[in-house]
Amino acid sequence: MDDTVAASTQFRLYQPTLNESMRVVIVSSEPLTRLGVRLLLEQRPELEWVGDSPCSLAALSLMHEHRPDLVIVDIARPLRKSLGLIRRLRASSKPLRILAAAAQPEWLLGARALRAGANSFVHKSADARELLLAIDLCAHGHSYVSQSSLDQFLHTSPQGTAAQKFAQLSDCELDIFYYLLDGTPVSQIKRNLHLTEKAISNYKARVIRALGIPPPLELGSFASSHGLSPH
Repeated sequence: MDDTVAASTQFRLYQPTLNESMRVVIVSSEPLTRLGVRLLLEQRPELEWVGDSPCSLAALSLMHEHRPDLVIVDIARPLRKSLGLIRRLRASSKPLRILAAAAQPEWLLGARALRAGANSFVHKSADARELLLAIDLCAHGHSYVSQSSLDQFLHTSPQGTAAQKFAQLSDCELDIFYYLLDGTPVSQIKRNLHLTEKAISNYKARVIRALGIPPPLELGSFASSHGLSPH
């Protein structure tokens, strides 16, 4: 079993050396994120950037073309596509190292990303040193989560209670939650998730029931009380 390392002062200076170069692919819909991570990789001569992709489909093509050792996946909405990519990558290659990153709270997506097959998870608010640490550790066969994520996984807290409720949701239902939160029209949800209006209505009902929240008009208050935002 991989070692799990949480961010702390003593690990900030962790700078291992690989015996051979590791090929890295970056998957993110945000050009600045792809560029920023690529610049970080340039600080590690043993980590070789071989390509990046704005979407899951193009990422799979890169996998076939470059056969990377490490893939960094920026989890973005629709969440089920990003998490689905992680599952496909894991199913296609057990030795592949996968580092997931997301802007959503760690307690909401951290464990979900690890269950999908990621080896490590880092929040996108992390500074460059922590992100580089996570990349280094993941590349060397360790698993990484931040100290705050580890605390929430191990101890009961308001977020921990909410995390148990959100864990009941499927990836698609979690997407529905976020679309409800930011008031996305049903027509747009249909296009984004390739669902019928009836299916969306059923998903909405399950989300509200599983989370125990009041009618959708009060969803914003519920989300705010748990530190969640539409984006």
